[in-house]
Amino acid sequence: MVIGFNSSYQVVLSPLQLTNHGICVIGAGDYPAEVFPRAIDLVSELELADLVTHEYSLDRYPDAFAALGGVPAGGVMTTGYTAMKVVIRSDPGEPGADGWPGAMTRR
Repeated sequence: MVIGFNSSYQVVLSPLQLTNHGICVIGAGDYPAEVFPRAIDLVSELELADLVTHEYSLDRYPDAFAALGGVPAGGVMTTGYTAMKVVIRSDPGEPGADGWPGAMTRR
């Protein structure tokens, strides 16, 4: 998925590279700036923590991507995803009351 770009960014795509590797490119539309404050207001009313189905430590990132239907480190394609939302934590410590591990703080 391509997001967070500006009009000066360009990329060359090889159709053979895309088809040989089963790569799918999805463009995420350009949204007007006034959409984001409203989206943040709406999302604040949701229990988003319930969407997290799997958590992995940073050293298990291949397992995290495999759970999302990606290719694991062994290179064998999975049959599909087994996770809805995966969190990869760089700090192996238990999360505190604020949901962030160790001395990390949300910014």
